[in-house]
Amino acid sequence: MAKKENVEYRELYQELNALPKLNAKRKTFLGVSGYPHYENVCSNILKFFLDESEQHGAKTLFIKSLLEAVDKPNFDISPFTCDREVSTNTGRIDILIEFEKEIFIIENKIGAELYNDLKEYSETVQEQKNKTVTGIVLSQNILSGDDEKRAASSEYKQITYSVLFDKIMANLGTYIHDIDGEWLIFLKNFINTFNDKTESVNKSDFLKITEFFKKNRKLNSDLYKKTDGNDNLIPQLEEYRNLLADEFSRQLNSLKLGGKDARKFLTLVDKPLKSFDCFAYSRCSLPERRDDGIDGFEIWRGLDGWDIALRTVHTVKAGNPDLKWLESKEIRPIQDNALPKKPYIVLLEHFSPEADIEKISERAVYFLKLLSNQ
Repeated sequence: MAKKENVEYRELYQELNALPKLNAKRKTFLGVSGYPHYENVCSNILKFFLDESEQHGAKTLFIKSLLEAVDKPNFDISPFTCDREVSTNTGRIDILIEFEKEIFIIENKIGAELYNDLKEYSETVQEQKNKTVTGIVLSQNILSGDDEKRAASSEYKQITYSVLFDKIMANLGTYIHDIDGEWLIFLKNFINTFNDKTESVNKSDFLKITEFFKKNRKLNSDLYKKTDGNDNLIPQLEEYRNLLADEFSRQLNSLKLGGKDARKFLTLVDKPLKSFDCFAYSRCSLPERRDDGIDGFEIWRGLDGWDIALRTVHTVKAGNPDLKWLESKEIRPIQDNALPKKPYIVLLEHFSPEADIEKISERAVYFLKLLSNQ
């Protein structure tokens, strides 16, 4: 039976239909083959492009981009070797890249749990080679939960395919005249296979979509609850909502939180919340429980802009956490109960949607340094 349009939301339908149309994602050769996200297949492709001696002609494009993705842009790209399936006592390393003085271990993780003994991998290689070892978890999605903790406790850097591919595309122009034309097509196909989002829209259309959700924020939420997601309107709303959440997540990933003090305890990861409020946020958990109850630092990006916040173990019902040290730093929280039924959130600073990314990054690092020194 065809779903009926809810007349109560006829105006919303009309506004929705007036929004810019989104283009469907193009099919890719890997997707058609049925092997779009198989770990072994992707690891083989990565190893091929990482090896500068291979026929692709891309030279150091992949290794340079990888090093930039793990915050080593000035690393000396001297001669190196690249190997697959290197055995250790507990398993096999997906990709091992060996330079004269340092070795990079890549654990490629696509859609599966991070069960590997990462620490053993590093220790075994370090013992065998007597070189500095840097571990990397390359994943399709941002690590979370136990996977995030396992990578962090093993001191592995965490990057996503999207971050790596952004670096590759940014550097591609330097190598475009050397790379083999046929392999360039395969490379772009490989990248597009992972880019499984709807194609983006221009800035003007993006603002129109944002304003639509801001105007109808409460109505959209009520609609979703009322229809339990079964209304004819929901799929259309979700398509635009996901576009916003994905873009907000991308912007969060573009923040530069590279201050040395900040990186002692911060791993920036985005956790998109695809609700009708259309916001994504980055969260890090602090390694140790503090006396004042603070256990996390958060940066939010939503319809109304950016927010830098602290998360505590308290709930609003339990009373205010002891944050007198904020006053000693002349910091006045702009709101301290943003989510009344959730863990206590202290909003430190708000920025408009048009705020400069560098300014937001500077303020975030400032607050992180205060936390580490307090």
